[in-house]
Amino acid sequence: MPKIPQAEDDIAVRREEICKLFNPAPGKTAFHDWVNKGRIVKARGLTGYFLLNATRLRIRMPPVDVKAYRKDCSAEQQAQKELQLGYLAVLELDDRMFHVMPDIPFPDELTNADVQKVLHILDVHRPVYAEVEGDLEKAAYCKGILDALG
Repeated sequence: MPKIPQAEDDIAVRREEICKLFNPAPGKTAFHDWVNKGRIVKARGLTGYFLLNATRLRIRMPPVDVKAYRKDCSAEQQAQKELQLGYLAVLELDDRMFHVMPDIPFPDELTNADVQKVLHILDVHRPVYAEVEGDLEKAAYCKGILDALG
């Protein structure tokens, strides 16, 4: 495969990310037809992944900056992790106030810094939460904590 002009590296992404390039998004059949015709470039050796910059160049769009894209992805992952830690803190605050966590993969292990963040959230909110009366008000307070973190 020839080297991609204007791109030092490429990004392997799932189908959903490639579909964002099109308006309206293609259906499954059209998507796979475009893959077979070479309009969308498969990532070799990675089943279900496609090359973002190579695909953008094939459809005459400028490539994305790989470093900026990866930085945005890591910032989004950090925000998701912060939200999950908030859910853990709320569950620890009152286990009756179970809020369904969003479908975000959680890390296999919590670092010491993660535990410290949860403890900090608890230290800040536990005294105020103790003064809140009524289950509905407590649920609203917990929702407020999660909204502030999200």
